[in-house]
Amino acid sequence: MKKTIHYGLKSGILLLLCLMLMVQLSACGNKKKQGTDSNNSQKAKSTQQQNSVDSALKEQMNMYKQIKQHEYEEAEKLRKADKEQLKKLQQSGKKSSSSEGDESSSGGKNDGESGGSAGGQQGSK
Repeated sequence: MKKTIHYGLKSGILLLLCLMLMVQLSACGNKKKQGTDSNNSQKAKSTQQQNSVDSALKEQMNMYKQIKQHEYEEAEKLRKADKEQLKKLQQSGKKSSSSEGDESSSGGKNDGESGGSAGGQQGSK
């Protein structure tokens, strides 16, 4: 009888140890799952933060591009205005030099006679 009680006690203890081991393993598994869940939530939060930072950076980059485009357009307008002004000055310079050449060739004889007398007056002074 002692052997059967002793054998029953051993098997009961063994069964109890197995149950405790399974409970411990399942508890560890749940902790790992909770750890991965918390890691996933942390990753999701960091991803959201990164996405918000990325969108803010993209917005700032677009604003920078718009500013640079506006500056370029303004500089281009100034260059065109300067070109037009230079063309006008060159054309007026050509007209004035051609008109001076016409006046000196056609009216140079008259101016030369009066210029000669004016030159004589300057020499006598």
